[in-house]
Amino acid sequence: MLVGCESPAQKDTQENWKSAYVEQVEASNNENSEYMYSLVYIDDDEIPELVVDLEGNYLSVYTYKDDKIVCSWDKAAYGVGGCVEYVYEPKENLIGCFSQNGPLDFGYSYFSMVDDKAVLPAYTLSAECLDENAEDWHYFLTSRDGEESEISEADFNEKHIEMSEKLKGEYAVENIISQIQ
Repeated sequence: MLVGCESPAQKDTQENWKSAYVEQVEASNNENSEYMYSLVYIDDDEIPELVVDLEGNYLSVYTYKDDKIVCSWDKAAYGVGGCVEYVYEPKENLIGCFSQNGPLDFGYSYFSMVDDKAVLPAYTLSAECLDENAEDWHYFLTSRDGEESEISEADFNEKHIEMSEKLKGEYAVENIISQIQ
């Protein structure tokens, strides 16, 4: 194979995911014309994931594996547990959710993709202040199995993973289709 050329199998895969994503965008747009879309790289392969977002309500994430489109995360809601925004770190297979229930109560949940599905949080970090002067902070770690333990502020900061990208739809249907093609 020459450098810079795609083998027929690579070309087929490129065309297949693009066609599948265009079909998904068109079907989603028929369901609700207010959806916004983005292509992002959550996992570490060369095919992006498709984000379908109804801002303030929910978002879904689709991936393309083994010649088919898979809904990895179906209608993850905003507002559940105070979820303000979803974030991710490109190609690190990690999605985060920042939650806030007021200025003195906030937290982070971290999800990963397993077998092309977003799974329950690997863990959740939360911080809560028990006084109005913001002096009596308590920090908690909740494991995947639901066990909660109080941790130090240093442990909280060590376990918190700062992610660089917002996970949201940014483009209208026409724009995302032209990006896909």
